[in-house]
Amino acid sequence: MKKIVLALLVFSSFLTFSQEEVLLRYNYKKGDKYLMEMTMKQNMGLAGGMDMKMDMHIEITEVVSGKTTMTSQVKKVDTEVMQGGQTMKYNSEAKEEELDAFGKQMKAQMDPLMKVVSTYTFDQYGKVLESKTEPSLGSNQTQIAYTNFPEKPVKVGSNWTTEQDQQGMKMKMTFTVKEITATSVIADISGTVNTMGIEGKLGGSTTINRASGNSDVINLTISMSAQGMTISMNSEVKMTKL
Repeated sequence: MKKIVLALLVFSSFLTFSQEEVLLRYNYKKGDKYLMEMTMKQNMGLAGGMDMKMDMHIEITEVVSGKTTMTSQVKKVDTEVMQGGQTMKYNSEAKEEELDAFGKQMKAQMDPLMKVVSTYTFDQYGKVLESKTEPSLGSNQTQIAYTNFPEKPVKVGSNWTTEQDQQGMKMKMTFTVKEITATSVIADISGTVNTMGIEGKLGGSTTINRASGNSDVINLTISMSAQGMTISMNSEVKMTKL
């Protein structure tokens, strides 16, 4: 009997959250700090591939009248490149004497990047109002892509579409709410990507924190074809509050 009652309670809770509407907004607090951990795996078939892990520290420096300002800085990079039957590695925490020729070349490129502090100001919907990097590295600067939220509340089955342009990579993504829990809104992602005139498809999922609007986890898979070669990229981004 107790098992039946428990099952009914669980089912009742599921129905409650399935019917609930949630207004998605960014609601960070000044002083909040996050660790962003990004893992990316790129496969280019016979041409090789690349695995990369990157850690980035993020701090909310100001919240005024629905506008949030944050700073971000890359703290760690770990890269493994497969090309021509060889594997080349680079880790930003390695000493220079421990690096081979490839590692030293990567170090020369990554060291300036890791000194950059990027500042973003965006509204409650995730629209970036202002951004800057100090020192500026031009087209090589890092960027953070935030989910743009719809104006109306969402429920299970709701969807909305956003478009982003990240250094020439244009992405059109449709978010469809799959599940709502006491703490999160979980959505599937589908869409298209275009870079250097090459089009592809993307898919994945995201878990959005109801209280802060933060995307706690984002998983994306991108697949593109060019000149008879298929390129796939799998990425996962985790945002953990410190």
